Amino acid sequence: MRYIFFGPTWSKSKTCFCVSAGPSTQLPPSQWRDGAVRRLARDAGALLGPLLALARADIAASDYPHPEKLDELEARLRAALAEQPNRIQVPVSGEDVMRELKLPPGPEVGKIKARVEELVMDGELEPERAAILAYLRGLGSG
Repeated sequence: MRYIFFGPTWSKSKTCFCVSAGPSTQLPPSQWRDGAVRRLARDAGALLGPLLALARADIAASDYPHPEKLDELEARLRAALAEQPNRIQVPVSGEDVMRELKLPPGPEVGKIKARVEELVMDGELEPERAAILAYLRGLGSG
């Protein structure tokens, strides 16, 4: 039997993330929208490699009929990480949201920023700072 060893700094929380996210890596990549691929890349962060290794081990130990689908998903994840301009790291801050919408600090700012991030990841809003600020200004005038 082979074991996957990630090193002495590996933590229980990292294991929990990989185990909880692992099953999603076995869905056919053709069913994944681009935004979902970007979210997985963002959420996995530095754990993307171990997550894919765990998914490969799980597939190898099971009767999964199409292990090559994981290669397709990995290619899409790598492409999402390499996108320019980047759709995973949104170039605005909560301070930008407050300034453009004339809002005080609070949970509403976080909700708006999270919505903007979702729109950018889903491809509904261009990932350039100027486009996002214009979108925010439109919210403020509506």
